[in-house]
Amino acid sequence: MLNRFPKTVVTLLLILFSMTSEAQPHLPTGLQRYHLGYSYVVSNARLKYSYSYPDMYGRLYDTAVDIRMPSKGGFGATMGTYFKVADLGKTSNLNIGLDGVFNLAVWDMEQLYSTEGDDEYLGPYYSTEYTITAGTLHYGLTATLDFKTGCDAMLDKSQNYCFTFGAGAYPSFAITTFYGLPGFSRLRVQPVIKTEIGFRYGVCMKARVLYMPGVFRYMGYEDITPYYEESFSLESHNNLTLSLLIMPFSWAWNKDERWIF
Repeated sequence: MLNRFPKTVVTLLLILFSMTSEAQPHLPTGLQRYHLGYSYVVSNARLKYSYSYPDMYGRLYDTAVDIRMPSKGGFGATMGTYFKVADLGKTSNLNIGLDGVFNLAVWDMEQLYSTEGDDEYLGPYYSTEYTITAGTLHYGLTATLDFKTGCDAMLDKSQNYCFTFGAGAYPSFAITTFYGLPGFSRLRVQPVIKTEIGFRYGVCMKARVLYMPGVFRYMGYEDITPYYEESFSLESHNNLTLSLLIMPFSWAWNKDERWIF
């Protein structure tokens, strides 16, 4: 009887494996459409700074800076899903897409010089080197109307490619620190344009581009006194977020045999 025990165990495991491989587990549709991924942030900002003051003789001295500051690095994370609104054909449909976006961007201006005047009373010219560093945490939610075609539109394993184009709104909240100053908070709604292209290899993987046109004012400061005037601002123009996405539950999609050639 003991000799039969290993054979019985092996037989039971084979039966269990065959039942598992043939069964197609059903997951909620929203979960099958779920995706998450890593993002890289591309953004250009413009730093404007001005400072003026009178000396003891009433002469006015001022410094003005207006420079472009591309982000020196940035990364982020994203996750979301979508909901079908209407069919547009055998392999295409219209969807509402919702994506949570978290981005971190670093702004750094390593060389910024301030040069003073030179005359017989005030002395010679001199230069001062500054290092201006800023960082921005950006949280947002994209709500888009998307045209989808391919495997992620139909949740169909028999199709290996997919494409998405959409547009909508991007309400977001940003916190920026600048040169050791306390954080500046900003809330704004921007338009957003979305494009995705992907393929299925076991699970569906996609590359996505989010483009946010317009100006986002990360911070602004102004101080006017009888002795000096100072102001600065940091604004971004036309942000771009590049993402690599994976749909981890796309293995549970069905297979429509009509599209297999």
